[in-house]
Amino acid sequence: MKKLWTYNYQKGLSSQLVSKDYYQDEKYLYFCFCYYKAYDNHSLIIKLDKETGEAQTIYEISHIIRSIGAVEDGLIYFTNLRREVTCIDLNGNEIWKTELDDGNPLFKVLIDGEKIYVNSDGTYCLNKKDGSIVWHHNNSKGYDFCFDEKNIYVAPAGNSVYCLDKHTGKELWQCGNDQWFKSITVFDEKTLMLVGTSKQIVFMDINNGDIINSNSGMKYLSNDPVIKNGLVFLGDCNNIFEDESKSGHMYCLKVSDTYKTKKIFSTEIESGVSSAAFFYNDKIFFGTGKGYLYIVDPDSGEIIKKKKTSGTCRCLAFDGDKIFIMSDKGQVECDSLK
Repeated sequence: MKKLWTYNYQKGLSSQLVSKDYYQDEKYLYFCFCYYKAYDNHSLIIKLDKETGEAQTIYEISHIIRSIGAVEDGLIYFTNLRREVTCIDLNGNEIWKTELDDGNPLFKVLIDGEKIYVNSDGTYCLNKKDGSIVWHHNNSKGYDFCFDEKNIYVAPAGNSVYCLDKHTGKELWQCGNDQWFKSITVFDEKTLMLVGTSKQIVFMDINNGDIINSNSGMKYLSNDPVIKNGLVFLGDCNNIFEDESKSGHMYCLKVSDTYKTKKIFSTEIESGVSSAAFFYNDKIFFGTGKGYLYIVDPDSGEIIKKKKTSGTCRCLAFDGDKIFIMSDKGQVECDSLK
């Protein structure tokens, strides 16, 4: 791998965080960056030329934006901790803005046809065209949420797992109390997969929330799972402060017909896994808390390459023979994969 260029936003900042997601088109890479300065939080959406590394800030706010949200038809939909959902175009021009009720919204935004879904003090359905609120379910505040052709499913943040009718917001079922799950995924047509902060992977019946199987034995599961070819890939760390962890693992798990997980491989690394698993050119790429990029064989878990980066890698993007490494220093490093 050969470094082609490096972009740095600004040195001397504190509490920097780059988004764990991005959007790219043929020419530009879009991502979020937030930092703390002069007793205030600042957030930017940055548009970066993939060929030259030249950047422009297309949107800026004195608050926290942690995700690029969702992008469709040249429009970006995102939330901030000022309880706002905002729609802008790819040049930063504001199309609409909607203020939510009390609560800190999740940074995840889901698009479903002419509607978008967000979660703050509960679950919201908004009109994608103008941001008007279609419906709001009060109690279903969560850590994560997903949907299928009929319903929305919400992973709990100290409450219950909720299933809502996505057209009306009507509550169809709820399960459990005082539960904490980091992510929720529709695993198949019958089953939800939830990753717990208590080191668990739980499979639930999608129709009523009954627990089918609960799997444990791993450390703190620090990132959202990636499901590919029927296998589950996710990283962990020794403690919840993943960047300070002494060791971590990238797991590959196979799920049986009874939803019991079996470890295919476990690649041990020097610190907590700081990004999701990214698949490109039949390899797994991921970052670590101590500033390394790993490239791993997806069949065996064997480490193909380990590269030192200048910061904690949160997100990776690919284009042809190039990789873009986004770190919490507000830095993007572009390397050749040749």
